[in-house]
Amino acid sequence: MSWPTFNASDFPKTSPEEWREKALQDLKGKSLESLTWMSELGEVPPIFHPESEVPANELPPRSVSNSDNSWEIAQTFSAKNTNKEVVDSLMQGLSYLTLEINTGEESSIHELLKGVHVEMVYLKFKGDYSINQLVKELLQFCENTSQKATSMKGCFGVDHFTKALQSGTIDADKIKESIGLQLNLVTENFPAMRCLPVAAATYFEAGANDVTELALALKIGQLALEAGLANGLSVDDVGALLEFEMASSPSYFNSIAKFRALRSMWASVIESYSPDHACSAVIWIEGVTSERYFATNDHRNNLLRTTTEAMSAIIGSCDSVNVSSCSKGAFDADEARWARNIQHLLREEGWLDAVIDPGNGSYYIEQLTALFMVEASKQLQQWEAKGAFHSLEVLQDIRDHITSNRAKLIEAAQNGSHVIVGVTKFKPKEPLPEKGNIASSLFSPFNVPLALDQTVAQ
Repeated sequence: MSWPTFNASDFPKTSPEEWREKALQDLKGKSLESLTWMSELGEVPPIFHPESEVPANELPPRSVSNSDNSWEIAQTFSAKNTNKEVVDSLMQGLSYLTLEINTGEESSIHELLKGVHVEMVYLKFKGDYSINQLVKELLQFCENTSQKATSMKGCFGVDHFTKALQSGTIDADKIKESIGLQLNLVTENFPAMRCLPVAAATYFEAGANDVTELALALKIGQLALEAGLANGLSVDDVGALLEFEMASSPSYFNSIAKFRALRSMWASVIESYSPDHACSAVIWIEGVTSERYFATNDHRNNLLRTTTEAMSAIIGSCDSVNVSSCSKGAFDADEARWARNIQHLLREEGWLDAVIDPGNGSYYIEQLTALFMVEASKQLQQWEAKGAFHSLEVLQDIRDHITSNRAKLIEAAQNGSHVIVGVTKFKPKEPLPEKGNIASSLFSPFNVPLALDQTVAQ
């Protein structure tokens, strides 16, 4: 189909006063200030106008040739899944296959990937696996199936900084050594794959707010970049190996702005290292729908919640989107299909892939993007003032934030000051039929805080 054309005359100009008058009419006696939103970004006014001096934040390109807002449909499977479940999902439109593999499960990829043309899809590995063993198994799989390991695309590696933060022990030299091993193994055997993941969504699910998640993503990304440089790679080489995994939160517009801010701020980080090629600022961002406010007895409510979160990730121009199944626990083929179909609907019927950077030019989203950039920069400066990122003082600051923010979120939901539709208010009168093994508590994602109480290596 052809897109309609518009002229400027189709949209008559209105003054800020006219906008304000119209808003007051719709509010029917309430003040405009009653709509002012107090968020982690500070005070956000309800109306923006072309005359409001809202900064423009046009995103850096997602690739050297990107011509639309298309994205890869991602979904996560584990060693407990069957080959049929994996293949069926690929046949039904999955394009970024994520396998969560832990130590001792590396050989499971032979059964999981049976019949899969790994050269034709994106493939990602997550989990606490032995990278040496997984490389060995994957090379053997390629040899057995006559496929080229050098043609495989996706992400293969561990976020060693986040893994260390979760264990509570940061040893900069050991991390640098582990990243060096990872870089050598992956780039030598799978040169088309990224191998420096930044699992920032982990912090959001543990209780961090959007600003701190963004700041951590930027800082860990920079540390991974420097580790790559220390291992003999150029900034242009390392830039292409990073993949950022960010949570798409229930805060619809905040999430859009957060993804946009990350892309813009990372471009500035790369520019500070004087790359030879502009495309070095291009990064891969995967948006992961958050389970922070999942209902425990209403998977249909969760289905709606993940839909808006997926929209945020897509409008924020993520390269891949991983939509959670709408209940936690045992794998359910129906829910996995629903999660994929959310993205199919947003693409095939919502046309969210048609426009590059669809948030560009929205005064509200542009203002939020600018606020995220300001607040994340402040957070980074505070950490830098306290010393090295792996110092006890900085780690304690991160831990305190996550712990206190998590407590505030739980208290706000329990006392009713934060309404979570279908969870804390407007709940179903009768429990709906459960699908799979529903989460046992409302805030189950919060029950695994980062273990920063332990000994921290200086």
